[in-house]
Amino acid sequence: MRAITGVLLSAVAWAQQSAPSVDQLLDKHLEAVGGAEKFANISTWYEKREVTGDLTDYVPAGRAQTPFKSHGVTEYFFKAPNLRITSIRSDRNDFVEESGCDGKVSWSYSPRAGMQKQKPTAGHEYACRLGMTPFPMVLRQEKAKLELKGQKDVAGRKTFVIRAELPDHPGESFYYLDSENYMLLRFDLRRNRMHATTLYSDYREVGGIKVAFHIEVHTENTDQVTNLQDVQVNVPIDDQVFLRPNW
Repeated sequence: MRAITGVLLSAVAWAQQSAPSVDQLLDKHLEAVGGAEKFANISTWYEKREVTGDLTDYVPAGRAQTPFKSHGVTEYFFKAPNLRITSIRSDRNDFVEESGCDGKVSWSYSPRAGMQKQKPTAGHEYACRLGMTPFPMVLRQEKAKLELKGQKDVAGRKTFVIRAELPDHPGESFYYLDSENYMLLRFDLRRNRMHATTLYSDYREVGGIKVAFHIEVHTENTDQVTNLQDVQVNVPIDDQVFLRPNW
C-alpha cells in the first residue's frame, strides 16, 4: 500500500511540475502569433470584417430571443501609440455602434446606450492601452487575477483554460489556448446575466502575425458570425479617423 501511495503521489507531483504556469502560456501564445518584436513594430493596423447575426445586442439569459438579424461590416483602425476606433454598420448603412480611444479618453457610443467616456488611469487603461497586442495579452495588466483551470476540449483540440478577473471588467472570463500551438480557440465571458462564448478559427498569417479570419459569438439567445475580409499593416492612417464624435 505504501508503495502504491508513493507512486500516486509521485505522479501527482510530476503532473503539477509539468503543467505550465499562466505566464508561460501567455509567453508561448505571444511567440506563436508572431512574437513581441512583430507587435512592437506595428505603427498602424486596419481590418474590415463582414458580420452576420444580431448586430444590436448580445441578448442575456432570461430575455426573449431577438427577432432582429442583419448583415453588416465592422472596421477597426489602430495608430501607435494608442489611437483606436471600431465601428459597426448594417448593410442598410444603419449606424450600430462605435468605440475607441482618441489618445486621451476611452469612449463608446450606440443609439441604445448613448455616449460613455472613461479617462484612463494607472491599471485602468480601457481602450487607451498602448500598442497592439494579441487579445489574451490583456491578462498581463496590473491587478489581474489569473488562475490555470486545467484542460478542456474545444472543437476536438485540447486546450489550457485560464480563468481571469480583470480590473476593467466586472465578472469573470475564461481563455482557452490550444495545448499544442497555443493559439486562442475560445473566450468565455461571464458577467451578471450576460454569458457569451467567442470561438476563433481559420488562423492565417498577415505580415508575420497570425490572425483569426473566422470568429463566432454565441449567447443563450443570439449568434453572431464575422469573417475577416481585409487586413493592412503599417499603412498611412490620418489622425482625423480617430476623432471622437460629438453625439
